[in-house]
Amino acid sequence: MHFALQPRTFQSEQTKVAFVLTLLSGRAALWETAVWENGHNCCTSFQALSEEMRRVFDRAVAGKEAARLLAELRQGEGSVADFSIQFRTLAAECHWNEEAQWDMFLHGLADRVYKEIYAMDLPETLNGLIELTLRVDARLNRVTRLTRPSRPQPSSENHQADGASAVSAAFDHEPMQVGRARLSREERERRRSQGLCLYCGRAGHYIHSCPATIGWDLRREALITIIDPPPGKTEMADVDALHQCTTGFGSGG
Repeated sequence: MHFALQPRTFQSEQTKVAFVLTLLSGRAALWETAVWENGHNCCTSFQALSEEMRRVFDRAVAGKEAARLLAELRQGEGSVADFSIQFRTLAAECHWNEEAQWDMFLHGLADRVYKEIYAMDLPETLNGLIELTLRVDARLNRVTRLTRPSRPQPSSENHQADGASAVSAAFDHEPMQVGRARLSREERERRRSQGLCLYCGRAGHYIHSCPATIGWDLRREALITIIDPPPGKTEMADVDALHQCTTGFGSGG
């Protein structure tokens, strides 16, 4: 294009060759330096340079190799869009007629797409077949997205229920069970028979008036406030305060 638009600038073959060589980079630039400095025959004309560059750098498949790859090409798990691009690229190199390309494209489609168009009145041209399968594939993808189960988002009701469960679990234990070993049946019977407190094991009082349990109701209210704060309070529970409340159950202080 540069040569056609600027014929006065590129009047000689050597000028054309020099211009093309200045556009090369990477390994191609190293190659052009070598051939230019050694006066290679490819530097005598633009046509010779083009042929040599194709021989050295062109690794595109063509002919029988392109036909083999086209026959083996399958859509698989990819999209029809990607499959059609690969198909057209190889088809342009193997020079099959359109009827053969039509059959081969249909044969390479994924089962999910093929089953959708099997009973349809299929277009007679390759372009028409590709456009149809593109629409079908897009519709299948939309259906998949719509029917895919989504992860439920936790609601405020669930959050409140979780808080209530935490409080319930905390108070399911009687005071003697928090921070203390559970009394055996024999020990319970012994304390009852001797008139001893079931909590501390001392005489002179019972569990409802045990000095070791004084402050239980206050700690209970504090724990409820920490775990399940009143409406409008969005702060996270104070872990240190929660720890002090729960450890206080066993300490009796």
